[in-house]
Amino acid sequence: MESTSRQKLSELSKEAFELLLDRLDSDRAQAGEKYEHLRRKLVQFFRWERTDFPEENADEVLNRVARKLRSGEEIGDLQKYVYGVARMIALEAAQKRRKNQAALAEMAHTRIPDPISEEEELLVPALWDCLQSLPPDARELILKYYHGERQVRIRNRKTLAGELGIPLNALRNRALRLREKLQDCVEQRRKEKK
Repeated sequence: MESTSRQKLSELSKEAFELLLDRLDSDRAQAGEKYEHLRRKLVQFFRWERTDFPEENADEVLNRVARKLRSGEEIGDLQKYVYGVARMIALEAAQKRRKNQAALAEMAHTRIPDPISEEEELLVPALWDCLQSLPPDARELILKYYHGERQVRIRNRKTLAGELGIPLNALRNRALRLREKLQDCVEQRRKEKK
């Protein structure tokens, strides 16, 4: 962590760091001690806030404050300002953690498809060929019948039955017959490939 702290300091311009030390104390040795004391207090603050990487967050607070000083911003009470910046960084860290947790939760619900076996790999072109061999209206019916997931599929089927002017049960029977025809065709193509 010490090297990370030094790296963060190196990202800060020397002029900005000098301005921060000057605000802490006019005596350079005292300023260094106050800087280290303030940094330790910030690290403890971030630990209490349960943020990830409290040392890096403490460095970021001091860097932001130093950059504000360098930009010429008037800072009345330095201690209050430092802790205001620390609260903002703690909020940013909490928001980032929530986003990461939400992304991880979403990934956990995402189903990773199983690898396709050689046999299944042969079935896809066979199914496509069999679909192409159907009359256009039958092909359209079967594709629309199985299009969508859950509620979308149910709505699609009701709409399709309405378009064809037939009850939903009659549509199911037509789709079942077409599916059986496709299964027979695919099975025949699979046997031919072997």
